[in-house]
Amino acid sequence: MGLDLVAWVAAEAGLPLLDEAPLRPNEAASALLGEARPDSLEAACGALFGQRPAEIDRVLSDARRGTPRMLHEGGYALLVLPASPGRARLLLLPPNASRAGALAARLELVELAAATAHELGNALGAIAGWAQIARRRGGAEAMVEALGVIEQTATSAHQSARAMLSVARGEDGDALVPIHMSALVHEVARLLAPKAAAQSVRIETQVDEGMHVRGTRAAALTIVWNLAQNAVEASPPGGLVRLMLQRAGPEVRFIVEDEGEGIPPDAVERLFQPYVTTKRDGTGLGLPLVRRAVTQLGGQIRVGTAGPRGARFEVTLRRVRLSARPSEPPPSDPRGSGLRVRSTLRGARVLVVDDDPATRDMVRTALALQGARVVATDDPEQVLEADLGYDLAVVDLALAGLRGDRLVAALRRRGLVRRVLLMSGADPPSDAASGGEPDRWLRKPFGVDDLIAAAQAVLAERRRASSGSRAR
Repeated sequence: MGLDLVAWVAAEAGLPLLDEAPLRPNEAASALLGEARPDSLEAACGALFGQRPAEIDRVLSDARRGTPRMLHEGGYALLVLPASPGRARLLLLPPNASRAGALAARLELVELAAATAHELGNALGAIAGWAQIARRRGGAEAMVEALGVIEQTATSAHQSARAMLSVARGEDGDALVPIHMSALVHEVARLLAPKAAAQSVRIETQVDEGMHVRGTRAAALTIVWNLAQNAVEASPPGGLVRLMLQRAGPEVRFIVEDEGEGIPPDAVERLFQPYVTTKRDGTGLGLPLVRRAVTQLGGQIRVGTAGPRGARFEVTLRRVRLSARPSEPPPSDPRGSGLRVRSTLRGARVLVVDDDPATRDMVRTALALQGARVVATDDPEQVLEADLGYDLAVVDLALAGLRGDRLVAALRRRGLVRRVLLMSGADPPSDAASGGEPDRWLRKPFGVDDLIAAAQAVLAERRRASSGSRAR
């Protein structure tokens, strides 16, 4: 993978890290070794602690086979980690408990960031594939189909990102709802079609219709998407990937089979360890995310072979029977996506301030399609110099030049804004500027419907307040 997260955390926290073949100590480890120049991890432990720890040979052997271990020596906790097949690395955690706790918290956040990047990378790959299809095919029908798939993929990525951010904030995740697994398997097969076609791989679906499980859509999508994508990537040109969903009494079985090289028996036990991968460009995150999602949904996952060669993954989940229409929202349709003009935004003067061009353009376009008169900029100073009035300001909190709440406070002191939405992916600041509190927070990442609903709500509140004042 491009970024060595363990090495990055060790460097940021000042922790000794030693890699082998050849032995490579980082700066902190070199300082501990001093003049010593050991040629192996075993010898390095002898130099560091005066003697080789009794268990070091066994734990290094385990790590070289893919199983991480921990032992304690000389006041340190020694994390012995798999590096690559046949190689290990040694990370020394400090004896100070508070530093160790801070490191653990940092490692959790790094893993969360990596997982989020992995899931968003999957979605962006599908979006790029369908954009290419639309460009090559041409015609209105192909464009509408591609836009529908792109919107659907972006919505799924949005849900996954929000779920990850909820974990980072310590919040409860999305509510558990019935998930239409049959539709989800068909959806993923369609999303992966451009990738499969580029590799001359066929995807075949065998789905019992009407199968539902209880959970979150983000977790179910993680399972289906990652297993299906891995199968496509493992298959040779001309290969076949089978996605099967079967009713099995009170359970649902999701099975993925490919015609690749299969999984060596000695590699099965470490398949689900983070950052362990047999693919040249792999991240080693897909299968750990799958296992976590399966556990979240109360299921089980098994690994085996498909025929004479190839891999087979089988996920078993509890099936739910629906007595009424499922509460999971249906996939969105770009021809009816909610971008129709509504009276609360028609004619409203709206200011948008965000230094991220993608977010700024999305907010501006979405509100303009509702009939608002929108001014969008990335420059807070320009806003203050213009001295224009607005019905609504939609402002990013983390502006580069002037923090969003301070810009809002300045606008309010001059009487230039009536209602405010502050956009942020973080919690509200503890030192918020007086007068900079928004009428409503808009949590990033958000969708078009979230934006429009929030803008309508704060403008409706203003109009109700104005009506009440006139009545009195």
